[in-house]
Amino acid sequence: MKAELNPVPDGGIANRVRWLAPSGTSMARQAAQNAFSRQCKFIDFTIGELALFPDELIRQAAISAIAEGRNRYSDTIGLPALRLAIAREISAETALTWTAEEVAVTAGAKPALVFAWLTLLDPGDEVIVPVPYWQTFPSQIRLCGGVPRFVRHRDDGQLDVTDVRRNITDKTRVLLINTPNNPTGAVYRDDILHEMGDIAVEHDLWIVFDQCYRSFVHTGDRHKHITELIPELRKRTITIDSFSKALAIAGWRVGFMLAPNAIITAVRALQSHMTSCANVIGQYGALAYLNAETDRFRKRAVDHLSENRKNGLRILSELNGVDPPLAQGGFYFYLNIARLLGRQAGDTRIHSCDHLTQFLNERTGVGTVPGSAFGDPLSIRISYAVEPDDLREGLERLVRACNSLR
Repeated sequence: MKAELNPVPDGGIANRVRWLAPSGTSMARQAAQNAFSRQCKFIDFTIGELALFPDELIRQAAISAIAEGRNRYSDTIGLPALRLAIAREISAETALTWTAEEVAVTAGAKPALVFAWLTLLDPGDEVIVPVPYWQTFPSQIRLCGGVPRFVRHRDDGQLDVTDVRRNITDKTRVLLINTPNNPTGAVYRDDILHEMGDIAVEHDLWIVFDQCYRSFVHTGDRHKHITELIPELRKRTITIDSFSKALAIAGWRVGFMLAPNAIITAVRALQSHMTSCANVIGQYGALAYLNAETDRFRKRAVDHLSENRKNGLRILSELNGVDPPLAQGGFYFYLNIARLLGRQAGDTRIHSCDHLTQFLNERTGVGTVPGSAFGDPLSIRISYAVEPDDLREGLERLVRACNSLR
């Protein structure tokens, strides 16, 4: 006799997950995959990872680790050699001395962020979160008992520091800074970072500094870590980073954080009870690349993205009623589609960014992410970290479809 599934009793689900929805980018990716099964050529611009194989060094190191049976737990916060290699790399980039004791390797950047919120926030503490945001930020903050307090970006993509100051309260605990920014592609200027640092010192706040896209800046400048500009901020800054984007190993789940020793000690305890160590095989792959002291893969990735960015901007310049995206860093085109809302193709009238992404998905076979996933109802996000031919074909379809709206 087949057993019947018992319904969840009333009140059986904790409040912390009742409001929680899947990631908007994940939902957009699933919609794209569903469309792919219906169409012979679907082009997916939703996914946030490089369409490149990892470097041969990384792949061979991982294969060797498997062949040699190096599959046991590492230290809870990562292989000591990998933590040292990360400290060396960040030291070289920032001209500051970082030690392995200030590094924790995590199972991707998301656990690193969760550990930061769990370490810093008591129930009701507030975090300044710029909009548009990566949806994981406010979701995790709420799960950890905190309260996201949203502030604006300006039209030029920079943080609106006046709005940040306006939203500081006696409950504010953390400033969140994400540069290069996902989803906007903005790279924050030095003066903006200086002003945010001043606010942190003035109000005795922590900074969570997410730099997962630091390898990809396309405007002739370079990414700046906030402690490089203001070294005294080190004692109040937690840096979040990952190998997922820079080395094209998103599925391997190897991220890391840099933080004062007291934070790393707390993270060691948290990680020991939540995920244990990060993927050991992935750790050995990342370690091999860092120890080789070569930038060949990241250079190849930057060249790939720069060419895609140039060609993508050229195609998108043909859009009617849509301003060119910033695309200063990372690998996303973030388009303000406000002037397309209310327009019509046949009997279909576009009434929201979600509706536009659905229209593009179903009518043109192109997957994009609606800005509603980022707290912004007037935009869509397009990844250009795809194959060049797919980028060209997909953007041309998108432009034709949007320009057909009347």
